[in-house]
Amino acid sequence: DAQRLVCEHLVIDVCTLWQLSADQPGTLFLTHYHAPPDFPPPPEIMDARESVPWVLDRVLNGEDTILSRLTDAPAEAACDLEVWRHYGIKSFLTLPLSAGGSAAFGALNFNVIRDERVWPPDLVKRLKLVGQVFANALLRKRAEASLRQKTEELDQFFNLALDLLGI
Repeated sequence: DAQRLVCEHLVIDVCTLWQLSADQPGTLFLTHYHAPPDFPPPPEIMDARESVPWVLDRVLNGEDTILSRLTDAPAEAACDLEVWRHYGIKSFLTLPLSAGGSAAFGALNFNVIRDERVWPPDLVKRLKLVGQVFANALLRKRAEASLRQKTEELDQFFNLALDLLGI
C-alpha cells in the first residue's frame, strides 16, 4: 500500500523493492511491488549480474542511479538497457537500501513508462527518505524474526536439558 500511495501521489508508474540474497551474490529477490495491471510482471528472482550489472554495481557501491532518458545511459549499461526497454521503461531512479552505514542489502526502484521524467534533486531527496523508512522497516522485521528464532532455539535447548535431567 505504501508503494502504491507514493506512486499515485508522485505520478510514478512502477515501484519495485528488491533484496539481495545473503548467500547468492548478485541475486535479487522481488519482495514488494506496485505497478499498473497491464505492466508485465518482473521476475521474483533475478540474477542481477546478468540482467542489470551496471545498476547492481552502483547499488553495491551505495550509489543512486538516476536516468531521465534511457539515451543518457553509459555504454556500460547495455545489458541493463535491454531490460528497461523490454518493460517499456522510459525513466527510472534506483536507490540502494541500507541503514546505519551498513552495506546495501537491496534496492528501491521507481520507474516511469508513460513519458520521460526529470528527477529533480528535491524529489530524489524525498524518495530517499521513503527508501530509508522501507529499509529500517525491513531490518526491524529481520531482527524480530532472528530474535524469535533464537528464542525458539533456547526454549528447545532448555526443554532438552530438562528432559535429560529428568525434571
